[in-house]
Amino acid sequence: MLKYLKNSTFFPGWKIYPRLVLFSVCAIICLSEVPVGSAEAKSVDSLKSEIHGEYRPALHIDVGTLLIHDDYFSDYYNTNYALLAGVGLETGFGGSVSAVFHFMALNLRQTIQIQVIQNDLPISYDRELEWRQFIGSAGFRIDFPVEIVRLFMGAGADIVLVTETAEYHAYSSDEAAHLRGDLAKNGTGIYVESGIEIPISSYLNVHIETQYHVASITDDYYNQVDLGGLLLTTGLSFKFLR
Repeated sequence: MLKYLKNSTFFPGWKIYPRLVLFSVCAIICLSEVPVGSAEAKSVDSLKSEIHGEYRPALHIDVGTLLIHDDYFSDYYNTNYALLAGVGLETGFGGSVSAVFHFMALNLRQTIQIQVIQNDLPISYDRELEWRQFIGSAGFRIDFPVEIVRLFMGAGADIVLVTETAEYHAYSSDEAAHLRGDLAKNGTGIYVESGIEIPISSYLNVHIETQYHVASITDDYYNQVDLGGLLLTTGLSFKFLR
């Protein structure tokens, strides 16, 4: 192929100006590499400025998993964890300290069906349970900028609202019965947290958080239900304009 190019009338400059052509190729390669390196350096510098620069308030959108301690949930809902979602607002106090407000919600459902034979008559029993839990948190956070990431830790207080609905159905071929019970309780608690925030652009960050919550309620039968546990969340932070 190289011999063909040398003798070809389509590339007369190869025979007349070999050094010039070779220099041009090398120059193109070198110049093509420079903008990439500059863009990468500019991008890194921009990310560093976002981490180490002036603080801006942010809106958080989170999803996560709450690892539950209490056996109540494993006994009645057949699970030891719950998926949740929430939103939050972070605003600066000054320096590396910020105030954080979060609102999260989770929902659990469980349906059990049992069929028995009584006096040669089949009878079916259904139990439907639904648990709704809302967590409102207010706390503070201390930031530790490191290169292009932001490490943070903090603590705060929780207000927990719980509603539970239990419905029981019993029916046979000729009759049916229905029973419903509702529970509405609220409690308070505390939490500690740590995490990392990684900037994607000037207005968007990704964060990963670990929180440990301590909270409980007392039901209508004076049984204490532990609502605390380890909370693992991830989400996006939308930075407000300067």
